[in-house]
Amino acid sequence: MTALDGPLRGGEVIQLVDPVRLTQQDVLQRAVPGAKVLRTPRALVFAAGRLSEPVFGALKRQSPVAAYRLRSALARVEFASDRARELLGWEPRVGVLEGIRRVTAPAAVRPPELGPTAEALRRAAGGEVADAGAPPPADPGAPPPVPERTEVRT
Repeated sequence: MTALDGPLRGGEVIQLVDPVRLTQQDVLQRAVPGAKVLRTPRALVFAAGRLSEPVFGALKRQSPVAAYRLRSALARVEFASDRARELLGWEPRVGVLEGIRRVTAPAAVRPPELGPTAEALRRAAGGEVADAGAPPPADPGAPPPVPERTEVRT
């Protein structure tokens, strides 16, 4: 509501992001400690994307890994909330590090409004990680359950 009464101009975009900058490796280490990571060189990823384009083109479809899509998805961009802090006095209530901790917390200590644990989602998707706080799936051959959407309002 501060934005409604503040000095914003019509159509001005203000980014609301945590000032802590994390790499994909940082997030992975915090979310799934000890996970094995397979690194694929960017050049190989882009080459595969370029090779997929004629194949999908023959099927009159766009490749989901076309070079332009990869450039967009893998672009190195940075976001900052400086403007939100200056104009609105905004600071994140829950930072990215605490957010990762909450989302990956075991079921026993996880706030219910956050929905299923990361372990439960991996198990439902066929992963080997088990969530001690959740019952085992009834039928291993059944499709994974679709988690309910939870809306969190602060």
